[in-house]
Amino acid sequence: MTKQYSQYQTSQRARQKEIVSRFLQSHDITSILKWAQTVRNPLSILSSMLFSNDQLLVWRTIDALGHVTALLDKNRHDTIHQLVRHNFWMMNDESGNIGWHAPETIGEILYHVPTLIPEFGKLLLSYTDEEPFERGTHWAIARVSQRQPSVYADSIDIIIPSLKNPDAQVRGYTLLTLQWINPSDVIQEIKELTGDTSAFDWYDSNTGMIQKETVGEIAKNIMSQFSTE
Repeated sequence: MTKQYSQYQTSQRARQKEIVSRFLQSHDITSILKWAQTVRNPLSILSSMLFSNDQLLVWRTIDALGHVTALLDKNRHDTIHQLVRHNFWMMNDESGNIGWHAPETIGEILYHVPTLIPEFGKLLLSYTDEEPFERGTHWAIARVSQRQPSVYADSIDIIIPSLKNPDAQVRGYTLLTLQWINPSDVIQEIKELTGDTSAFDWYDSNTGMIQKETVGEIAKNIMSQFSTE
């Protein structure tokens, strides 16, 4: 009986992954939210899909995790809190695991459940130079700063050095962070990057697509906003 029940659970989980995968493929957030209310462990099922080789599917999964945590926050706040802590743990050597997309998951959850930002937002700064999480951590910091820029207002000195990182992805995400924080303090550093033609990818949650832009284009956009203020 125990073996049969275990096989049944495995079968049901696989079935649920198939269902939510179809919704992710079409970036159907509405259907994902409806689905999340019909299953016992939607966060666990979604988290298991972060190991896909399809990067667009992974980003849409991260996107969906944010929306689902916002939906569940009222009644399952402790579960969401535990999920964030688990993802931080996955980024530590002692975990014995590699949470490849742990920082992005943390950033998206904090964006959608901002009550967790005071506790976890600044912890992300500890991983800006931690391989292999540099890109994901810088993206997460940009996402959190979009929701609550004040959390990093006194950490600009920690963030600025990433503008000189050899990785265009890191430079681009750092600029996206600084555009939400008052850029007047670092306007010269931003100006120096307006000629940077290196391209980087970023996920647009509005379209559900991965966009490509140059570091210089982001820097110019910030400069233009600053000049009109």
